[in-house]
Amino acid sequence: MARRLALESSQPHFICFVGGGGPSPPEQMVARAKEVIALDLVDQAQATQAFGGLLLVGDRPELAAELPAGVEFALSPSPFHFGRCLRDIVLGRQIERPFYLGGGYGALLGVAQLRELAQESQD
Repeated sequence: MARRLALESSQPHFICFVGGGGPSPPEQMVARAKEVIALDLVDQAQATQAFGGLLLVGDRPELAAELPAGVEFALSPSPFHFGRCLRDIVLGRQIERPFYLGGGYGALLGVAQLRELAQESQD
């Protein structure tokens, strides 16, 4: 078990933020599309087996129920400030090797590309 923990701590910790959107139906549709992309990105990150941890940060607690086993969820603070939120997560969870991607970015990556990015981040 100690070897596994050591391996995990040397791997980057995947962090993805998703949220925002307005009250109108079109804004809500776009916000939901971003959530679905972020959920797909988290699935792909998990499939790489290249991360020591997986975290989705969002503004809707209901997203936690849509995550696969092994993926953590954190509710983003309100009002939201990206830098403070990321800092608080990294320091509060003692993440040594954060690997951040925004939720909307996932549509552009496949598992192999994401694995390659994770490996490059370890160099």
